[in-house]
Amino acid sequence: MKELKASNALLNKKLAEERRVERERLKKEREKEKERRAKEHAQKKQQKEKEKKAPNLQKTAKQPKKGKRAASNKPAPKNKRVKKCSNGASGGNSEESPPALPPKITSRGRNITIPKKFR
Repeated sequence: MKELKASNALLNKKLAEERRVERERLKKEREKEKERRAKEHAQKKQQKEKEKKAPNLQKTAKQPKKGKRAASNKPAPKNKRVKKCSNGASGGNSEESPPALPPKITSRGRNITIPKKFR
């Protein structure tokens, strides 16, 4: 009975050791596979970056070398309006002012004051 128990224990230890070794082997294989996939991914990423930058490199090669940016033109100056003076330029009596017109009244009865430049 004791021998049977001892042999069973020894057998269980052997099986446990084999399982542990197998787990370690599988773990190493998974790590290698993971590293291989990471390398492939990095290579694909580099390739995509190259393809992305290639058109930009071609564009920069084709663009002419320009100096500084040309300044925009100033807008043409507008002719200022000449204000006309009604008193002195007409040659009439400058001392007398024209008679004041009666104030204009709206239909509501309010007075309308017209600005001086329109009088």
